[in-house]
Amino acid sequence: MPDFEGLPAYMAALTPSFSFPLPAAIEPGDNVTVALPGNVHNGITSTTGIIGTALTIDRPTSLQTGAGTDNICEVCVISAVSQNVITLLRVGQAHAEGAPVEFGMVISEQRPLPSKRAITRVADWPLVRIHSGTGAYRYGRRNDQQAGLYDDRNLLSIMQTFGGPPAWQLFSRQACDFSSVTNEVWIPSGIQMAYFSDVRLWYVAGFLQSDIPHPIKRVTAAIIEARINTEGMQGGIKMARAGDTALQRFANTVLDSDMQREIEMYRSRLWV
Repeated sequence: MPDFEGLPAYMAALTPSFSFPLPAAIEPGDNVTVALPGNVHNGITSTTGIIGTALTIDRPTSLQTGAGTDNICEVCVISAVSQNVITLLRVGQAHAEGAPVEFGMVISEQRPLPSKRAITRVADWPLVRIHSGTGAYRYGRRNDQQAGLYDDRNLLSIMQTFGGPPAWQLFSRQACDFSSVTNEVWIPSGIQMAYFSDVRLWYVAGFLQSDIPHPIKRVTAAIIEARINTEGMQGGIKMARAGDTALQRFANTVLDSDMQREIEMYRSRLWV
């Protein structure tokens, strides 16, 4: 679903994991602060863990009376947390007091980066927009440690050894690049030009709700038709007989090979 600029903003099929009303009106600008209600602040267990989170503000389908009625919906990114106050990296529209702020309306995913590489691949297909991303460093892989690559007392090794839990660092989404064909994402480097060990991405993927590709519609219709025609053959039943009439299922799927090839490019990739 689009934001106030018509750009892909959030997923139509998702429901908020948590929401709260804006305690006070906010104006457009950079580094806008928002005080969290007590029930939200008390539920935060990691201040660096929510940095980079993409929040949806003034979603039009909100059920809250008087909120989300105008085309001012946008997704804002948490860039900092201080006690019960969060900082939004950028706000593009004015939002009134009581406007709904929602977590969980975009896809979030955590991925490890390959050794000495800055490319990863997300699961949901096809990737259309990255809202934000954070990276964190871990201590080096075991083969790197044995090779003595982490014996140097540089700033990075000291941070990793004595700095406590690794902090998640927000990186610029403008510095990212991605391919909607392969779903590969190029991640910028962090401190001292070192690549992150793990990254978190907040993004949207798929198609406009009003423009779903025909192969997906055809396959969905085929599944519904097959369920209607073989209502008595659910689960692991292979063959059913009633008098002189018999119905046998030859494969453990209602999709033939042609249909499967049609939707191959739309499948979700759990890991590549």
